[in-house]
Amino acid sequence: MKIYKDTTVYEEALNRIRRVFDEFDTVVVSCSGGKDSTVVYHLALQVAKEKNRLPLPVMFLDQEFEWSSTREQIRSMMSNPDVKPYWLQLPFVMNNSAAVGNKDTTWIKLWERGKDDDYYVQPKDPLAIHDVDVPDLITDDTRFHDMFGVCARYFFGKNTAFIAGMRAEENPTRAMATTSTAKYKDITWANGLDRKSNIFTFYPIYDWTVGDVWKAICDGGWRYSSKYNQLYQTGCSITNMRVSALIHETAVGSLFELQEAEPELYERVIRRIEGSDTIGKMGRDDFMPKELPFMFDDWEEYANYLYDNLVTDEYFMKGWEQAKKRIKPFVDNFPELRRELWYEMAKSVVGNDGDFTRIGNNLSRPQMVPYKKKLKKLKQKGTL
Repeated sequence: MKIYKDTTVYEEALNRIRRVFDEFDTVVVSCSGGKDSTVVYHLALQVAKEKNRLPLPVMFLDQEFEWSSTREQIRSMMSNPDVKPYWLQLPFVMNNSAAVGNKDTTWIKLWERGKDDDYYVQPKDPLAIHDVDVPDLITDDTRFHDMFGVCARYFFGKNTAFIAGMRAEENPTRAMATTSTAKYKDITWANGLDRKSNIFTFYPIYDWTVGDVWKAICDGGWRYSSKYNQLYQTGCSITNMRVSALIHETAVGSLFELQEAEPELYERVIRRIEGSDTIGKMGRDDFMPKELPFMFDDWEEYANYLYDNLVTDEYFMKGWEQAKKRIKPFVDNFPELRRELWYEMAKSVVGNDGDFTRIGNNLSRPQMVPYKKKLKKLKQKGTL
């Protein structure tokens, strides 16, 4: 565990959470069922007890396509008498990573109203909230990324702080987001969810390593998702262990192992999502080629071929044009970046990443900083 001058990251995280409790009327743990949010959940419970702020609100935005072990972990958390549960099984839409840009299937409606339990990938849980009193606030067409702000305003109101388990170590984008500039007063490890209403999200374990996380879980004897044990047994490194939902644009790889890990869940998924069985049977090696197919001259040509022949969704088309504009200065001025950026564009098509999250993550890497500085100089000289 990383040691500060006079304390540890464990104590630093507790102190950060204490400050959040002191400055906000409502403090909510935003939970995913993963290892990081498990740690934040227990740390926040400790501080809530100290400050006589129990029961602690805990929110889980259920994406329906969840690992069974994730649901078991969430059920354990929500059943705690010290917790006020906000297990949200509300209707919203998200990208269908198995749709490959098809206008008829590119979006999937989760927890769609008026369906029997057999229709959903996982049945509705009696502990969960299945509807809201204001039907026009959360509609069947509300996007996943909008749900957090909508739910924050509806369930909790102004002057609310969410505490989540994001860590800088996990990827460069998160590292920059949690260390670069202050988002709330002097705090960099935060994000403004609704600044007008003073609603923020805080990441008190942003500087923890994965080793710190598992040490805290082990020392505390805390329950965690059994999916991690299965991942460990299959040889997955601890830095690559993920238990996120099965279908969003950066988690499509979960379908490769689902058939073996949870065959019954796999059957429910393929009945619900067109194309998921094909992806599951293709496997990791065949889903996206690592080497350029011989009939194409470069990755730009291959990416454009995929786009021209697979994409029919207007939202994706708009995102594609915006993504091309974002990468253009880099691929035009730095030939060494052409391969990786157009490779990410190709992966975005195959994985139906209509928000082009992969491109955003790539351009946010620390390794891109020198290139951005060079582009700035070229622009100042008028040669860009």
